[in-house]
Amino acid sequence: MPILYATGIRRTGGPSGHFDYITIKNIGKEIALDIHWGIRAFAYEWRPSEEAFELEPNQEKEVVYPISSE
Repeated sequence: MPILYATGIRRTGGPSGHFDYITIKNIGKEIALDIHWGIRAFAYEWRPSEEAFELEPNQEKEVVYPISSE
């Protein structure tokens, strides 16, 4: 079964905005299909407009959360 893990978060900021970059890694032994991600907290939820993606075992992808527009 695929297992997704957020391996790191880094922040940047400047005149173009403030962003969190989150690295998602599939640490399982199967392909992770149709991955949708988002940020959820108390009475708050944000989801990106990008399409779903896939991750092979041991593959990772960096996703972006735009703090300054939220």
